[in-house]
Amino acid sequence: EDLDYRNAAVICRKYKKWKDLIKLGKEWWKKTNHLAALSCVIEGYYAREDFTNCLKVISQAESNGDHSSEIVQYKLNALIGATQFEEARKLADTFPNRTRNAKLTVLYANTFVSQGRRDEAIRTLKSFADQDLYDYEVYKMLIEMIQGDNPDLAYQYALLLSEHEPGNEQIAKYAGMVALMTGHDHSTLSYNFTTLLQKDASKDGPVRIAEFDEILELIKAG
Repeated sequence: EDLDYRNAAVICRKYKKWKDLIKLGKEWWKKTNHLAALSCVIEGYYAREDFTNCLKVISQAESNGDHSSEIVQYKLNALIGATQFEEARKLADTFPNRTRNAKLTVLYANTFVSQGRRDEAIRTLKSFADQDLYDYEVYKMLIEMIQGDNPDLAYQYALLLSEHEPGNEQIAKYAGMVALMTGHDHSTLSYNFTTLLQKDASKDGPVRIAEFDEILELIKAG
């Protein structure tokens, strides 16, 4: 019987039938009390971004003895999804090597921001970036938090961002926009950005090129 349920769960996952996976898991749990059944329900709720119910089933799984790393990871992700940052941070405190984990770094920073502790959020993000570690979300959050008060430092992180992903046009555009907004109009980042925008604008002729000039002025104005 377990095998039938497992095979059905595989099909639900393959075709992303999350509602069916939840229903299947509940039925499987009712008949067998197998922890794998609750894992199906948790996965289904999480995929549907129903974090409240996901956390309820996680608590049920924990009370039935499931403390696997998979359950802990789902719990952390669901707490973040439910914007329960303080609870998520407490859980993250139990993780090894958390200062080198990009997702946890963003979590800690968001927790500090939600508590009005902006300087601590910036220090947390910098401590990750200054270990010569790379993650786009960490760098982006750091840049956006410091570019008003410290535009030159924000530019330096934008430069590092582009160096970590030299062939990525989206990264080049973002880094170039930061360069323009922080007053580094004549930098290589700005040049690459304007070149990419001109290439995009030229695809649709003179009207788009005129729009491109207006966009540049808006960006420079902040």
